[in-house]
Order: sequence, then C-alpha cells, then structure tokens
Amino acid sequence: MQTRVRLLLVAMLAATGTAHAAPRYVAVPLAPPSVWVFATAINSQGAITGGMLEGGIGGHRVVFVHTGSTLVNLGSVPNRLFSDGMAINPSGRVVGTAFGFGVGEDEAIIERDGAMQPLDPSPTRTSRATGINASGRVVGAAGTLNRETAFLWADGVAHDLGTLGGVFSIANGINASGEICGESSSSTTSTYHRRAFFYVDGRMTDLGGLPGFLESGATAINDAGQIVGYSFGPTFEVSAVMFWRGEVRELGRGSFALGINGLGHVVGGSHATGVPFGIVAFLHDGSKMYDLNALVVSGLDGRVLNAAVGINDRGQIVAYSEGIPTMSFRLDPLPEPPVFVVSTLSGWSIAITCLLLILTAATRRRARIMRP
Repeated sequence: MQTRVRLLLVAMLAATGTAHAAPRYVAVPLAPPSVWVFATAINSQGAITGGMLEGGIGGHRVVFVHTGSTLVNLGSVPNRLFSDGMAINPSGRVVGTAFGFGVGEDEAIIERDGAMQPLDPSPTRTSRATGINASGRVVGAAGTLNRETAFLWADGVAHDLGTLGGVFSIANGINASGEICGESSSSTTSTYHRRAFFYVDGRMTDLGGLPGFLESGATAINDAGQIVGYSFGPTFEVSAVMFWRGEVRELGRGSFALGINGLGHVVGGSHATGVPFGIVAFLHDGSKMYDLNALVVSGLDGRVLNAAVGINDRGQIVAYSEGIPTMSFRLDPLPEPPVFVVSTLSGWSIAITCLLLILTAATRRRARIMRP
C-alpha cells in the first residue's frame, strides 16, 4: 500500500505545472502631490524623464530626470515658453523639445553636463527631439511651417529621412540597431492621412494599418524590431496595434500603445467609463490587456492612472494620472509567486496511473489467495 501511495504522489507531481498570475505593482510617486509632474519615458535602469512645473501651478515648465528617489531639474533653454524631456537612453542622456511662443518656434534640445541645451547650434526654423538610443543617435522632426520631416541626428549631422510622399513626417523611436519608427503623411497638401513607417538602411517603409482603418502611427520600437502604435478608423475609432514581421496585430479596440519592452510587453491608454478623463493605463502582456489600476496594490492613494508611457525590461512602468496637479508614478513589479495547476491531460494521466496501480494490486492479491 505504501508503495502505491508513493507512486501515486509521483504521478501527481509529474502532472502538475506552473502558470503565471497577472503581475502586481507598487506605485512610487515621482514627486509629492503638490508638484505637477508629467512623465514621458523610462530607460533600462529605471530613470525617468518628462516635464515638471517649477514652483507649482503657474510655474515655468522644465525638463526633469528622476533616478531612484531623486527628482532633478534639468531646466530649459532661453527664449522658450516651456520644455519637456521626451526620451532617455540607457546612460541617462535626455532629449526633448523646448516649445516656442508661436507656431514653428520649437527647438530640439539635449542634456549636456547636467543642463538642457540646443541639439543643433544652428537649427532650422522648428525642430523636435523624440527619441535617443544607446549610441546617442537622436530622432525627431525638423523643418519649416510648410514642410516638417523626420530626422536622424548622428555624429553631429542631421539627416533628413524624407516622407511617404507627403509634407510631414516625424520619427518617434529608435532602437539599439538604429532602426527607426514614426509616422508620415501621404498627402502633398495636408499633414493628415498619416501612416506608420519603419526606416532602416536609408529606406522608409509604410507599415500599413488594420483593414478598413484609414490612418496609423508608430510610437515605439524595441531592439527586436517590434513596433507599437495605433490604427485610426473612418468613424474615429482607434486601436492599439503591433507591427511585426509584415503583420498588423490589434491589441485592443478603443486604445493606443505608447511603449514596448524587449519582452514584447506593451503599455498605453484605453477608453473606459466611470473614470476621470475617460481613459485608463493598460498593460498588454502578449496575450491579454490589463487595466493597470487593478494591478497596483499600493501607492496610488486614490489616483487613477490614465496612461502608461513606457516600460523597461525589468518590468518597471512609468504612468501618469491627470488632475490638479498631474502626477506621475513608477510602477515597480512585485515578485510573481508560481501558481500550480493540473492540466486536463495530466488529470487523465493520473486517473490511468491510479487504475493501473489498482489492477496490478488486485491481480497480485488474487494470485496470493489462489496459491496452494
């Protein structure tokens, strides 16, 4: 009997496996509730950038970097209305945009020696920096009021990436290999009719969109070349999408994607009812979309996360909560305890094993009884 029990336990253990539950997070505010902070990006080390108001509501908006538990003011540049950090690379270098007082007066900026400075000492009329990779290559858009196109800043030189035939394009992300994503108009008279693009080896490729959807855009790219963004329909519906290996995958209707990590996990915002501003931050783990608010176990103190703007390979997420003031949070993942499950097939295996053990025991017992 003891032998049969041991065999049965071995069979049961062999039939069990593990499944991963939904992740859980602790929310860490980047600043006290009295400080207006709008985060835009997170790097592989957990450092975050964006824009903050000096002196509270009504103050001057400047670029910040947050490392660990410290919020550092990187300032702005002269003669500009306000500034935002838009991207931060693994070494902590920040790029962004200093916004002018009028249309066409924006200026791409970069952090040098702990302060924000113009990216190009002799810029065109308007420019914006939106991405930077580990090698320090910067992407964005530059041009004039009539024509603004995506650019790549490398080795001190700005390279015009062109368009998909229209008058406008902007590069929104660049990975470690120098592959670039963004969006471009296809109209020669309008900045609308935009399409997501992928740029590599001097060639810009239209990534398309969901069937029946008129427009699309690409917002982020990981080192594997997976691109996320949105597809925009004829009746104003929007859907978060992933562009990968020539296909467009819908991640969720009524949503838009803003960030992706090396594991293919995607973050962004999704329409929701009954919440402030009608939108919630989401995480898509490759198979399912989650409301991030439901995954945070502590730290929000009643605030609602309206959009997540970035995720790194550690699983750390940066998200913001609209309100007075706007707050931003770093979401640190908690360790995932394994969940043990028994599959249907394993259940049949256990049943068959038990039956064989019983039949074997019965046969041996009958043989002992019948033995003279």
